[in-house]
Amino acid sequence: MKYDKGFQKEEKKKSSVLEKFHIGKLPSHAPLQVCLTTVAVGLAVGSFLCAAVLNGNAVQLTANYDGDLKNNLFPCARKPLPVCLSLSLDTCNSKCCPTGYLCVRDPTVGIYCQDALVTCGAFDFCLDVSDAAGTCERDACQERHSVTNMTYLVYVMSAAGVALDLIDLILCFALADNVVFKSVGNLISCGVKLLAFAALVGVGTDRYLSQMALGQCFNADGAIAVERSQLMFTLGALALFFSASSSFCLVPISAMHGGRLSDRPFYQLKIMDIGG
Repeated sequence: MKYDKGFQKEEKKKSSVLEKFHIGKLPSHAPLQVCLTTVAVGLAVGSFLCAAVLNGNAVQLTANYDGDLKNNLFPCARKPLPVCLSLSLDTCNSKCCPTGYLCVRDPTVGIYCQDALVTCGAFDFCLDVSDAAGTCERDACQERHSVTNMTYLVYVMSAAGVALDLIDLILCFALADNVVFKSVGNLISCGVKLLAFAALVGVGTDRYLSQMALGQCFNADGAIAVERSQLMFTLGALALFFSASSSFCLVPISAMHGGRLSDRPFYQLKIMDIGG
């Protein structure tokens, strides 16, 4: 009988990339957690950028409604200069309006300034937005102030959402086993983003910008700024909503696994010092 020399050698199995770097098999939650975290952070940063542009446009669009002209976004109708009080004067003079505007007397609001080159599309709406009388009693004027103030609050809350998501990333590495901090952080981040989304949509930003665009209340540069604001509103609202949804989906995963991408072992060997 012939016997093979030595013992039969087992075929070597090719080691995977995870085994090569001494990384255990990833559990099923790891890809989902990485994907949701990436989406939440990316959309949070996007919503912050959209809110920054939207707030900047809102401030610039309201800058020329009173006082001296501050930029090239000229409204078709605006308040007279402080030296010409519409409530105390019955006639116009050359000092009432800045360069490029004509002084006009209206029976309902008194003296206001009309752009010499731009005609208001929806005259009544544009005149109400301008608050020529200085009382801001009309709904359009109050809506303008509400939208301008709320875009700043949304900008601040979007920044807070980005900060909370960055803290969440730090917790993934620094306190991976602390499921309480991780899950509570995701929940707070979700709440802040939803609050920003509700503030942006609930104040009537979309309706106000649409009326401004249809009413043609600005010159060509101002119309471009209004269209850009509408785009930033849509993108920012969508980014806030889906980023908040991603943070909410991370709450149960964080409550179960914390920041770990691999499961903890069922047992651990401990060194016992006997008789030492």
